[in-house]
Amino acid sequence: MKKLTTLLVILLYTAGMAIGQNNDATIDQIGDDNIADIEQLGEGNDAIIDQTGDDDIANILQIGNQNEAIIEQSQGGSGNRTNIGEIDQEGDENSATQNQNIWSAHNTNRAFIDQLGNNNIATQTQSTGSSVRADIDQYGNDNQAFQSQTFSYSGGTVMIQQNGNENWANQEVTAGGNSADIYQTGDDNWGEQLQFGSDNTAELSQTGLDNWSSQTQSSADNNSAVTQTGNRNTSTVVQN
Repeated sequence: MKKLTTLLVILLYTAGMAIGQNNDATIDQIGDDNIADIEQLGEGNDAIIDQTGDDDIANILQIGNQNEAIIEQSQGGSGNRTNIGEIDQEGDENSATQNQNIWSAHNTNRAFIDQLGNNNIATQTQSTGSSVRADIDQYGNDNQAFQSQTFSYSGGTVMIQQNGNENWANQEVTAGGNSADIYQTGDDNWGEQLQFGSDNTAELSQTGLDNWSSQTQSSADNNSAVTQTGNRNTSTVVQN
């Protein structure tokens, strides 16, 4: 009886792991000591990891149907450097893309995307010579988030967190030493942060429906904090 029970458990576990059809997973690695992992549970999911360099780490987890995930990581120059990319998606028809390039020694790029829901889109681009980090968390449906950090020095961090439906957020950073955070809770909110100067801090928090906010920092050492609670609020900050 014990052997029969054990066999039944094994069969059920194996059947559970085999659920899903028409998933595609592609890993292409050139270099030394890279790590790549793809796990898919569902149907019609696509996942691609492409790594060129040494000591890069990439992980993709997809639970659901017809999700798409791409991690592309590369290195330039000489010396030790590392890209770390991770995408977790649970739901249907979500799309996530990470593109990272680092060219300065002894630095690390980090990018993380976590999406729970359906029809969400997240894109991260980081091309730097220093350590940077990008995070996108989206919980709901039909949300869109975009992050770009492209510069050569001083590091930087960007964060987008959206809870609700049909929210949109964009962060573009072209200089080092900046910090940018967007938090949106509700539906149909819109937030954008542009940082063209160095050592700036931008924070945006919106709670409600149909709120809109834009922050632009073109010079150095500026601070901007915007909080909007309610519906159909609009704000603009420009620091030159």
